Amino acid sequence: MIKITKSTDNHQESLNQIFEESIPYFLKVEGREPLKPLEDIREQIGNLPASVNITCFTIFFNNEIAGYTWILEESTEFYYVLHFYVKDSLKRQNIGRSTIELLDNLYRQKGINTCQLLVSGSNYLGLKFWTEIGFNKIVYVEASDENSPTSTVEIELERTF
Repeated sequence: MIKITKSTDNHQESLNQIFEESIPYFLKVEGREPLKPLEDIREQIGNLPASVNITCFTIFFNNEIAGYTWILEESTEFYYVLHFYVKDSLKRQNIGRSTIELLDNLYRQKGINTCQLLVSGSNYLGLKFWTEIGFNKIVYVEASDENSPTSTVEIELERTF
């Protein structure tokens, strides 16, 4: 059974272990570390106004912490996946797809029926996953340059649910 809850300090140790596991992967595909769970990430993503909701959710699989996701909500039109990771030992068990379905249901209750995210062009596994679950509209493509926080082309994808 898949469940998501707003991350709390009680989740910190497990989430930090998952974060540490994910670092080599994100360094390889993006050229940067992933967003750390339960930290103030506003400065990392652009000093957003206080009115913008940024939430770290803990993903549970059969009552075990399986991963985490950062979600940004600044619009009444869509929610935005800033970061998403399921630990290696639990991959390929439909946890990612089920988590997105839970998030879709949560935001559908707020009148939102679209989700967007940014994925690295060199993140083959991420691109495969996101397109398989319906992120099939390209919103924007951003090339890496000297001011970019990543080392690869990034593709902003969208899905309506």
